[in-house]
Amino acid sequence: LLYHGTGASPPSHALMYKVVWRQSALDELAVLWIESDASSREAITVATTEIDVRLATTLNEVGESRPGNRRISFVSPLGFTFEVKSINQRVFVVHVWSISCEKG
Repeated sequence: LLYHGTGASPPSHALMYKVVWRQSALDELAVLWIESDASSREAITVATTEIDVRLATTLNEVGESRPGNRRISFVSPLGFTFEVKSINQRVFVVHVWSISCEKG
């Protein structure tokens, strides 16, 4: 995560986390990508970038608790679950899925 000269940057006291996508989540993301049209692929790209930024910089504001020390959140068109490992400042995205509804 990079911050450029005049762009917004996190407060100096912000705790930054490294976001790691588990292979299972990457595989799920790849399937979603392959099955999507061009506009959906663009939305997926934007959403994954937003997920990375939110988890890295505003982790305490993301998601709701779930069993097994996991949390769940949504950045349209994706839903995702993640785990936080505070001791080494890492966040693991463990599952991702589409929340888009097809128009019929």
